[in-house]
Amino acid sequence: MNQIYYISTGEGHKLFTLRTAFDERYPSGAVYPRDHHIANLSNDFDKAKEKAKAYSKKRGVPLVKPDDPRVPLRPIKHRSAEAVA
Repeated sequence: MNQIYYISTGEGHKLFTLRTAFDERYPSGAVYPRDHHIANLSNDFDKAKEKAKAYSKKRGVPLVKPDDPRVPLRPIKHRSAEAVA
């Protein structure tokens, strides 16, 4: 299995996330590319990159393109307790 980690943004483009991509091989010989969310990192790219590097090093999986151009994130809107209720 050739697994990698990479930094992406979450579904709402509000946080940087850590994702993994790999090829899953079946006994039949079929190969299916897989891509999964690993962890939410931060809304600050520098902090996200450091967390991703530490996670990658601890698990021995390469982190690819950690210095890609920063993607602008959408602001996180916090609601009051009254608005949620």
